[in-house]
Amino acid sequence: MNGIIYQESEEFTDTRGSFVKVYQNGSFGAEVKFYLQEIFFSKSHKSVIRGFHLQTGESASTRLISVLSGSILDVLLDLRPESSTYLEFHTLELTENRPHILIVPPGVAHGFLALEDCLIVYASDKSYDPLLDKGVNPNSSGYKWPIKNPIISERDSKLPSIEEWIKSN
Repeated sequence: MNGIIYQESEEFTDTRGSFVKVYQNGSFGAEVKFYLQEIFFSKSHKSVIRGFHLQTGESASTRLISVLSGSILDVLLDLRPESSTYLEFHTLELTENRPHILIVPPGVAHGFLALEDCLIVYASDKSYDPLLDKGVNPNSSGYKWPIKNPIISERDSKLPSIEEWIKSN
């Protein structure tokens, strides 16, 4: 998918534990200009689906995502009409066992399925604006989640379908 960057990080281990540098400004090349504004943590139980979420308008943000514990099936949905990958999904499994950073550009919605209890850190280059917080209902996005009875929030269940999103944007 255009603009998505996934990079595994080097982990340094010794008798004390481990150390991972997740991000260094400039380490992803000139195409990524990231100026940290906010950091969030998200804890989810196994079988939770979150998403698809993104900030729009002036708050459209680049997000850096890393799984600190557990594992997730990460699913990205390209909602940029000008993109050659418009309305396509990109999936990958993110786990604490492979230190990594995932960079999600503005206009790409993020969702995930918790494969086990997990802790995720998000960093954003824009401040969160609840009025510009948008998304697509994970059950009516067109993506086939590999789970029968997921746990989905009331908020996410009320997000527009992919068809409604297309009509309104």
